[in-house]
Amino acid sequence: ICPATWTAVESGGEASRPVIPRIVHFVYGMMAQAGPMPESVAIAVGMAHIVYFPARVMFHVSYTPLGVWWERVKKLVEVHVHAIDAIATAQNRCLLHYAHRADVLRLRVLERFGGVYLDTDVIALRPLPLNTSRFLIPWQDSPAWSWRKGSLHYGMCNAVMASEPGSSAVRALLRNYGSFRSYGRDEFWDEH
Repeated sequence: ICPATWTAVESGGEASRPVIPRIVHFVYGMMAQAGPMPESVAIAVGMAHIVYFPARVMFHVSYTPLGVWWERVKKLVEVHVHAIDAIATAQNRCLLHYAHRADVLRLRVLERFGGVYLDTDVIALRPLPLNTSRFLIPWQDSPAWSWRKGSLHYGMCNAVMASEPGSSAVRALLRNYGSFRSYGRDEFWDEH
């Protein structure tokens, strides 16, 4: 994602302290684990520590990860276990696919705690501008996606997000699930 694709919503002016707290969130293990956690997840967590100097790293799971890399990662994070039933619906819509449950969970933890959310396959190389914005999210605008809706700037990418706690932008994204109509990998998969 190039810097030009970042969109700051609810931008603040110059702030004396970061508006977005120094908390990093990861969501992993929304379905039973078929094998050990890959080394790449440990690299993502380690780089988040180096790049963000976070006050907390919160690792949100429904199923406990497995393997030697998990044994290393869990020493670096606060593990938060979320019951599947608690994330199976949003705005009275049933979320059948684990990826949609993860989508909602990442928004809920940002709404509650604020901070930076990173997918476990995102390797942070430099920090986001946390001290001048209340909510940050990248656009998906690659030509590979433009065929879906017939234009560039297809939509927002939720692999990396940052927000202050209680962000109205995050609440608006959660409200959008009221019209969510996907039942898994179908034509409505990414309409939220």
